[in-house]
Amino acid sequence: MGFSLKIKKLKSGILATALLFLLSFNVFAQSDVLILNQAEEVFNFVKNLNKSNSQYPPTYVVFDKAISSKCGNIKGSAYCPSEHKIYLEKNQIRRLYAIGPEALDFIVAHEYAHAMQAQYGFGRVSTPLNELQADCLAGVYLNAKYKHSKTQTINALNVAFATGDMEWFAVAHHGFPEQRLSAFSIGENISIQSRKNAALACLEVF
Repeated sequence: MGFSLKIKKLKSGILATALLFLLSFNVFAQSDVLILNQAEEVFNFVKNLNKSNSQYPPTYVVFDKAISSKCGNIKGSAYCPSEHKIYLEKNQIRRLYAIGPEALDFIVAHEYAHAMQAQYGFGRVSTPLNELQADCLAGVYLNAKYKHSKTQTINALNVAFATGDMEWFAVAHHGFPEQRLSAFSIGENISIQSRKNAALACLEVF
């Protein structure tokens, strides 16, 4: 009797675990849909914002872990100029979305800015300046999207600060936290004053 009761408890425990797994998998799948929709929304918004200037807009793809490209093996979110394509790494954008939608918006807008730099040849040779210029353009793009929403703008500014790094000696140095915050803020403020010439103003600053 005791043995039979243990078997029943074991079976019920396995069923409960399986049910929890299925429920968590369903929630995970649903959150993935939200994340992918958010990525598509901001990508399309920025593309439409640039449609008068760009005859050949970039494409984008969401991938798992690592992927081969004409730019080599890509492990994180990046823009590949050889393909004119933005690569968004799924785990990274999941983590960003967990911080808030503005974090995902920031990375997509930043990579789109790199696409515009490559397409029109105005990017900087210096990695930090090139990255800060892209941050400035991201500020222009997202200010147009947020329509001066203080909450969304502050969240995006926090993300810009958080993505800064202190490794000034590294090849992939993107700028100190304060620099990335300032670059995004400059783009946002320029956009408020004159959206028509905002992108050109970013090029003059960086």
